[in-house]
Formats: sequence, C-alpha cells, structure tokens
Amino acid sequence: MALPVSRFPALKPDQVLRLLRRIGYQRGSHVLFRAEGRKTITVSLHKGRTVKPKHLRAMLVDRVGLTDDEIDALL
Repeated sequence: MALPVSRFPALKPDQVLRLLRRIGYQRGSHVLFRAEGRKTITVSLHKGRTVKPKHLRAMLVDRVGLTDDEIDALL
C-alpha cells in the first residue's frame, strides 16, 4: 500500500528535480510551452540541431493557428 499523502513534504521544484535525479531520472531534451487559449507546443532542444522549416510551420500554423502576416511579423 502506498504511503498516505500526509507522509509527503511540500517541496520546491528544484528539490523535486534533485529527488528525481537521485533515483535515476534525467532531464529530457523537450520543453513544453503553454499559452492561455492556445494549444501546448512541445519543442525538442537538441544542442547543435536546428528546427526544420516543416516543424516550425507545424508549430506556428497547425498548432498555434498564426496567420501569414503574424508569422512574417515574428520572423
């Protein structure tokens, strides 16, 4: 049986990360971005690699729903 909630302390996020690392977890290479009223976007952050144009388009047009004018203003 699992421990009751009362046995668990309140931890700060950095403490949770340290705890997870101690049991073998590693921080992943993906980051989630959230904005109110928009779909969540996941970005893969692999060092030295670029985001391909088709993936950037998928993020900005298909997931977020930006118009051509909005994209031009950002880029």
